[in-house]
Amino acid sequence: VLLGAERDAGRPLTGALIGQAVTLADSAIAVQNLCGDWNDRANAESLSPRTGTGLQALAEFQVVCANRFESLAAYTPQERSAVLEGMIQEIRDSPPDIGAAIKHRFEAYAGLKIEQFRFEQNTIGPLEYYRGDDLEFEDPNETGWKFVMDGNFHDEVLGQYHFENEAGYMRGMLRAFNHMIATVAEPLTADSYRELHDRAVDGVRESDDVGPIPRLMKLGYRDGVSVGFRVALGSNMSVAGRNEFRARPKVNDYGNDIVRDNWIVIPGIADQQDRLDTLAKSAEECRGKAQEIINQYNIDIAAAEPEDEKLNVIARCCQDLDQYHLFEDGNLRTVAFLTMNKLLIQNDFPPTTFMNPNIVDLYSIPEIVAEIRAGWMTASGW
Repeated sequence: VLLGAERDAGRPLTGALIGQAVTLADSAIAVQNLCGDWNDRANAESLSPRTGTGLQALAEFQVVCANRFESLAAYTPQERSAVLEGMIQEIRDSPPDIGAAIKHRFEAYAGLKIEQFRFEQNTIGPLEYYRGDDLEFEDPNETGWKFVMDGNFHDEVLGQYHFENEAGYMRGMLRAFNHMIATVAEPLTADSYRELHDRAVDGVRESDDVGPIPRLMKLGYRDGVSVGFRVALGSNMSVAGRNEFRARPKVNDYGNDIVRDNWIVIPGIADQQDRLDTLAKSAEECRGKAQEIINQYNIDIAAAEPEDEKLNVIARCCQDLDQYHLFEDGNLRTVAFLTMNKLLIQNDFPPTTFMNPNIVDLYSIPEIVAEIRAGWMTASGW
């Protein structure tokens, strides 16, 4: 393809050009061989990096990437992104007997790297908060991904891959974060909220189920289904948060009473863990609820003046969006990592990180604000 394009353009086929074409051909073979080697195992074993086999698959894929970068002298983020785009096409063009599961996982890893390189080039003002003399975004593997990953996993060797049991998690989150940064000046609406969600979950596996055909997360607002999440004191709920929820009218919008006085949770016994379950709504009703919450936010933030008051309004909006679980999956990631940071940046605050983003579920607003502030301190010390 390369030589044909040069010939058709009337340019000479130099020795250097022919050498590059041979290198590309050899690299393409390496990619297809990698897919072939892992094909059977992808349909029979979990390839999440949390497992030994999954970690080996990731390591081998990274070696292929490094060799390609080196052979093509691809040093800049733009050059490396172009190389990865070519590798993605080679993965897709692998022989038909290569299963969808392994193609999906390796394509997700390549896409992840592309989004990291895009993040590295972001220069939006509020991100300068983290660009001190000792912290430049020269290596996105060390910084950018932490905005979209629980702080509890930041220090792990494979922290950025922690949720890759949902293959494509980090690619989707960095893609959505990059989009959020690019459009940060635009107001939050029900449609832009859905757009953040869809970019975050598009092409992401629901779980690391073993099998040849990946089950992918659904786009758009949930439609005619009820969704919810488990709640447990000290995990995603505090006593103060439970009492706040109990005092608000929206407690009547759910299908069960999670705020009874005799709260008992026995660890390890699933049927005694309580849930917050939403009522089934149409997609249009969910969109309307999102816009209702955002409209209230716009009213409240316009009247807020002290810093803490603004943070309270931002936290309240994000918690309301999360608690209504307007999507079938991917609600918390859309709220805590994307929407929260969009609203913070819009109000001249730096973006934050969460050690445990699950606190947005049912901790109190003052507790969430305290965690926002703690995230500023953590991120500035990366």
